[in-house]
Amino acid sequence: MHKVRSGNQEVTIDSGVYGVSCVEKDPGNRSFYFYIAAESDNCPEDLGLEQYSVPACTWAVFENKGAMPNSLVESEMYAFMNWLPNSNYTHANAPEMEVYPQRDFPGEGTLTEFWLPLKEKE
Repeated sequence: MHKVRSGNQEVTIDSGVYGVSCVEKDPGNRSFYFYIAAESDNCPEDLGLEQYSVPACTWAVFENKGAMPNSLVESEMYAFMNWLPNSNYTHANAPEMEVYPQRDFPGEGTLTEFWLPLKEKE
């Protein structure tokens, strides 16, 4: 849980941390806006934060543990080079996400998830 203070109001954000890669216009273009984000239903306007809504999608989730950023990059490479070409899916032209759940794995490295947005091949 994260607590954010806005004036006299304290807001609790009960989520992990997300990295949101805004590749929805062209997933092949790897130059994109990247948000470091937290999920919230109540974002005080006076904090100067941007709001971004991730659309509902079907997702392939690739969980990994290890040293960052290598473990995350390895899972992304596996997703794009091995899993996706051999699946019945294609990229859904929606944002890709890195998810950092609030769980500790001492001695095993950082737990991360790479979320790949999908749609069925036509």
